[in-house]
Amino acid sequence: MAVYHLSARAISRGDGRSAVAAAAYRRGARMENRQEDHVSDYSQKERVAHSEITLPDHSPEWVRDLASLPGNEASEEIWNTYEEFETRKNALLAREAILALPKELSLGQNIELVREFTQSQFAAHGVVTDWSIHNEDGNPHAHVMILPRHVVHDGFGPKSEPITNGDGVVILRPNGQPMYKPVVGSRDDLKRWRGSWAAIQNEHLARYGHEVRVDHRSYRDQGIGLKPTRHVGPAGMGMARRGVGSDRFSEHQKTLMENGRRILERPELIIQKVAAGRSVFTESDLIKEAGVYLNSAEEVEVFRQRVLASPELVQLAEEVRHETKDWVLSAARFTSREMLSIETEMAGLASKMAATQGHSITLDQGKAALSAYSYLGHEQQIAVEHVLINKQLASVVGYAGTGKTTMVEAAKHAWEAAGYSVKGGALSGIAAQGLGDGAGIESRTLASWEYAWERGRDLLTNKDILVVDEAGMVGSRQMRDVLVRANDAGAKVVLIGDAEQLQPIEAGAAFRAISEQSGAAVIGEIRRQNEEWMRDASKAFATHDTAFGFEAYRERGRVIHEADAATAKSRLVSDWIEGTGQEGSQIVLAHRRIDVADLNLAIREKRIEEGALSSGQVVEVAGGAREFAPGEQIIFQNNDRTLGVKNGMLGRVEKVGVNSLDVRLGSEGAPGRLLQVDLKAYNHLDYGYAATIHKSQGVTVDRAFVYGSRSMDRHLTYVAMTRHRDDVKFYSSSDEFKDPGRIGAHLARERLQSTTLDYLERRQAVPEQDRAAYLRWLYERQVERLKLVTQRLAEVPTRLKQRFGIDAADPIVTKGHEPGESLRPGQVEQTSSIRSGQEVAKPFIPSSTPAGLELSRQKRAFIPAISADQAADIRAEYLSHRALDAHVANDPVVLGAVERLQRVSKFVSPEFQRQVSSLSIDQIEQGGISDLVQKHRLSKQDIVKLERDVTDIRDKVKASRVQCVDRVEKAILRAGREVPSLSPEAQEYADRLHNFKDPAAAKKFVENHPNAEKLSDEIKGFERALNKRFGVSSVREVGGLRELDLKIAGRSSDQILEKAKPAMQLREGLSRVQSLTRSLGINLGFSR
Repeated sequence: MAVYHLSARAISRGDGRSAVAAAAYRRGARMENRQEDHVSDYSQKERVAHSEITLPDHSPEWVRDLASLPGNEASEEIWNTYEEFETRKNALLAREAILALPKELSLGQNIELVREFTQSQFAAHGVVTDWSIHNEDGNPHAHVMILPRHVVHDGFGPKSEPITNGDGVVILRPNGQPMYKPVVGSRDDLKRWRGSWAAIQNEHLARYGHEVRVDHRSYRDQGIGLKPTRHVGPAGMGMARRGVGSDRFSEHQKTLMENGRRILERPELIIQKVAAGRSVFTESDLIKEAGVYLNSAEEVEVFRQRVLASPELVQLAEEVRHETKDWVLSAARFTSREMLSIETEMAGLASKMAATQGHSITLDQGKAALSAYSYLGHEQQIAVEHVLINKQLASVVGYAGTGKTTMVEAAKHAWEAAGYSVKGGALSGIAAQGLGDGAGIESRTLASWEYAWERGRDLLTNKDILVVDEAGMVGSRQMRDVLVRANDAGAKVVLIGDAEQLQPIEAGAAFRAISEQSGAAVIGEIRRQNEEWMRDASKAFATHDTAFGFEAYRERGRVIHEADAATAKSRLVSDWIEGTGQEGSQIVLAHRRIDVADLNLAIREKRIEEGALSSGQVVEVAGGAREFAPGEQIIFQNNDRTLGVKNGMLGRVEKVGVNSLDVRLGSEGAPGRLLQVDLKAYNHLDYGYAATIHKSQGVTVDRAFVYGSRSMDRHLTYVAMTRHRDDVKFYSSSDEFKDPGRIGAHLARERLQSTTLDYLERRQAVPEQDRAAYLRWLYERQVERLKLVTQRLAEVPTRLKQRFGIDAADPIVTKGHEPGESLRPGQVEQTSSIRSGQEVAKPFIPSSTPAGLELSRQKRAFIPAISADQAADIRAEYLSHRALDAHVANDPVVLGAVERLQRVSKFVSPEFQRQVSSLSIDQIEQGGISDLVQKHRLSKQDIVKLERDVTDIRDKVKASRVQCVDRVEKAILRAGREVPSLSPEAQEYADRLHNFKDPAAAKKFVENHPNAEKLSDEIKGFERALNKRFGVSSVREVGGLRELDLKIAGRSSDQILEKAKPAMQLREGLSRVQSLTRSLGINLGFSR
């Protein structure tokens, strides 16, 4: 389990310490301190997995020469040189940061992680670091030794610098002397290191497919009632291993025990911590999080039982196991009571607002808006009409590049004509800026709106309409808060987005849940790309067909695959440089920040080579030292209302000062206003040739260049491959993708966020205060299902006539008795087998007359084996066409495939979706979709996709029928085994043994009983027969038996559990005896 830890400390000569000795220990090496004429030998130290020196890009030649020395000599020379430079007896010789590494990552992955951290947080700021990874079992960590001064051409720079205010004026002490701060290791530096270590660690965990995340904030700031632990260190751990008392280790253990006690007393602390990052989670997620604080398997088991019994935990879906194997096919799903309350409240508010009238406009105002924007497509016009409807909530789902912003601009025209005030919000600053520029709506980030609302400013009114753009990135908690504010004020909310693009960072996929529940206008006509095949590919990316969309670009030479990453990046840079000679805008995109940094530097170097950039001036920004020159493209990385810039906005440098930049907003092809940026007040800037994919959502350019990595999924691929109008190229390498032909399949991985609303239709325990919201949700879903059932029932007569020639209006009369006449016990009913046309004899045995058990009673069988005739009757009943059709109609896999077909069909047109939804599974199998395709004249792309979905449904229907036959045949096979009855002596023996609570007394009873071994064998034989008859591994699983097995046996699960009670009593009694001795001559093990 990844645990966050970063601590910093000083290595000072005043404390009797040496930087050379510290480096020797951290590297597990032998080093000589020339100042003290002392050798530190730690060459026998184990678990030093990797050591490395990280230098700034513009390091002087002398330090590069030292760093190039082989092995540990480089470190020895650097620290000896610095110790010789520092002559004071209390000199600061080094700073050190200790980092806990995530156990989820391999050694190689952790090396990449630390390397990126040291490069971005130290080398980028002109600081030399010497770091080592100690790969200890259970405690992988890194030691980063930091040089306290910058290296300059003639040695070392100053150790401290004056503190200045925002205007660059030095701050003075009361005595008139300047105030100083360390050049390396100030409080601001430590704060930056801590935040960046969490961010970079989370990025690497996500890159390699791990869902766990770390948080650098204190437990108090996170709202978690746990006590922070203290780092023990190697000395404390060594003392503990030798049995020597250590205050630090004792304090650490006490803290762990205290946290373990708190978790065991209040398991909701872990539930709260896990639910903060995801709406739906598993038991394994809870145990992983708690395992950090628990000391034994027994404590983990106690926690497991208590957390599962906690009223704060709500089960959404049960565990699904394989029918015959001991496999978990799908783990049980849980959520927290708080998250369930949030999402049900959100769903309830959305339903209420979607049904509440308000913010009406006149017919003339609506017509005027559509007339003014007559160039809108048909689907865009329908979306405009949808958001203008007299309702308090409206949603629009639109693919990337379908013109959602233009549609909003047309709606804004009508709203303002009706006297309403239109405001805009988005999760990111760049998305808010795009809404403002594209639709002319005053826009801010949602966090900015919430900050103002909490302080009573800019409050919404019933004359306001709040448009939320890129709503698919908003988490459930934030969406709930926005809807609460709007509902209380009587304002209207319009949600615009695409749930298939970048997923919410916080828990819950709110927009997807609301649009599926309350309905949405769908814009599927892509307008951004200029060529039709590109628009078709974009549609494929939007509808889960990533491999198809990617293949379209690969076939046309837009996918460039190289042998290694360096070559692929070099090719991308060359193509980007070539593109600068063409008209229009262009952007370079990558998922990982380290790739973005590499590409930015490579493009800049190439521009300098070609003379497009002259030599510039080095300035200090938040990311470290950067050399900016006139003509440089830069990116703003923080929102700032004073400057009027958003995170992700681009600009071009026109003039560079000592502590200032003159920046023209926009790109070269679309210049904007000129800004004068004071770097003392705002320094969140960097090179802007390349950007992360996350920053690009909502951006449109003429050309895009995408560097692909294995950390990408289908959501990131969808965004990256749909930013362009004219062209996009995808660059990859064998370092990332070994098989070029499988790139599309790899990029198709899904990481769709789920919500509790996805599971609520499955009836589970719901907290009482959420019952009303749950029942409302359930009622709405049941109404939809009843409509579907009614429709299917109406089709039954036609289906009977078509398939079996049966007229549903004619009564079915059995042979041998008149309609309405009761059958006598034992009388045989003659029924007709639809499959064979032959008559099958079936004994009629009323439940009140167990005549069929007479023979088994004579054999003293608890459950008899079925006969061949009974097996034939079971097949006739459960494997008829009607039974198989019923199984298929209720198979979640088949229904899921049908739902996917219906969901995809809505992107063709609403009418097409309604007609597809009206088809039964039989009609789909028999070619009903083909008729609709001809009627609606669909494109070739849509036809291919629909045919694939229909083929998938047919395959799943066939598999479902096979599964049903397999299930019945296995049940018949199991029913061929007899379960004998237990003798009264065996039952009495097990009962008496169970009643001995004292292990010694139980042991004595077993030893003295004359038939102990014989009776024990009888009970074990009974349990084995029972387990085989019902296909379980333990009698404890009988409570969850298959319904078909119980019907065949003629027993309820309660009856079977009652008869199996002696077996469980025997097990518990013998386990108590076994705890005292293993010398008994009785086989205590039971077959599992």
